[in-house]
Amino acid sequence: MRILPLACLLLVGACSPSPATDETANALSPTARPKAQLDFQAGWVQVQRGALVRGGHVDITYARARLPACPAPTVFAYARFQPGGQQLSSDEAFGFDVPADATSVELWFHALAPGCEQWDSNYGRNWKFPVVAASPAAVGWAGDWGSSTNRACQHGAGVPQPITIDEYMRERACIFVDADVWVPGVTDVAAPHPEWLQAGVRWAKDAQAPADAWLEYQGLVGHNARFRWTVPYEVRNFADWTTVSYSFRFSTDGNSWVRAAQPSGADWTLARAFTLPTP
Repeated sequence: MRILPLACLLLVGACSPSPATDETANALSPTARPKAQLDFQAGWVQVQRGALVRGGHVDITYARARLPACPAPTVFAYARFQPGGQQLSSDEAFGFDVPADATSVELWFHALAPGCEQWDSNYGRNWKFPVVAASPAAVGWAGDWGSSTNRACQHGAGVPQPITIDEYMRERACIFVDADVWVPGVTDVAAPHPEWLQAGVRWAKDAQAPADAWLEYQGLVGHNARFRWTVPYEVRNFADWTTVSYSFRFSTDGNSWVRAAQPSGADWTLARAFTLPTP
């Protein structure tokens, strides 16, 4: 990653709980600095995952499809902090540490290609995000599972164990799993901040290495935030698996994670009951 000072760039509720166990990602100590992510997606969608905390670290992901006017451009990402005015930029993978005096950060992007340039700056206002003094409280509870396994595509209470995916369901049903999360002072206040939560799923086909993916925020349900995992293409459209195991994980600092799974603590599972023709 190459980060340059700006001056260098002359060009250019009441629920039954399920187990939620604390686990530490990558053996980081509890005092590791908070981490968050800002994801600038295609379609002019911005997703914040985790609070931006003074002294913490923020990673930026950016979809080049947001800047389609320039073919194969170099994209410069810029960050400026207030009230100190510190500025950084990079034309590679972009991440930054948050200054100790920051109260907000604004970001913008500039695509350059021969004979072409395009800006992504919220029409000159830049994309602005608040910075807080300390990490939010830890996750207090996760559970109240729900799911969909039919064409109604609506949240229903509970999750079948396993979810058996037959040919009809594979082709025609909405297959997703939801869980609710409560964080004191974050999801149960008059001005909630679900964007301060990082919510992910860890899933694996049979004995293969697990994959991590982000959950999709669905909204507030009472004093909880609801997140969803939609069964992915790699599961629905390939017959290279018999059982898929999965569990959810939640964090408010990007270091300490709460795992949520079955009441026994075991992963939830999917079972394959369909076949696909050999290519």
